Amino acid sequence: MKAKRTIIKLILLVIMLAKAYPIEAAPIRTVDETSIKTIGEAQRAVDHAWDVYHIAALSGTLSSPQVQTQIESDLHTARTQLVEAKDAAKMKNQKRLTEKLAQIDQITQRVVQQSQEKKQ
Repeated sequence: MKAKRTIIKLILLVIMLAKAYPIEAAPIRTVDETSIKTIGEAQRAVDHAWDVYHIAALSGTLSSPQVQTQIESDLHTARTQLVEAKDAAKMKNQKRLTEKLAQIDQITQRVVQQSQEKKQ
C-alpha cells in the first residue's frame, strides 16, 4: 500500500514538473525537405510524433480530449503503416512502399501539428 502511494506521488511530481518546465519539440524536417524516403526516416518520424505527443499530453496542453483520442488513433495507424512499409520493402514492392511512406509522412506531420496546438 505504501509503495502504491509512493508511485502516485512520483507520477504527480512528474506531471507538476512537466507543467512547470514545458518542452517545445523541434520540427522533424525543414520546410524544403518534401517527404519521407526511407524506412529509417519513417521510423524516426513516427518516434518523433510519439515524443511530441507525449510531451503535450504530460504537460496538459492538448487542445481537447477529442484531439488526444484522434492523435492516439493516428499514431497507432502510423505504426501499422510502418509495419506494412517494411513488408512492402521486403517484397520489393516499390509502389506500395512509396504509398505507405507517404501515408506515414501525412500522419506524422498532422500529429506533430495537432500536438503543438495549445488549449484556447
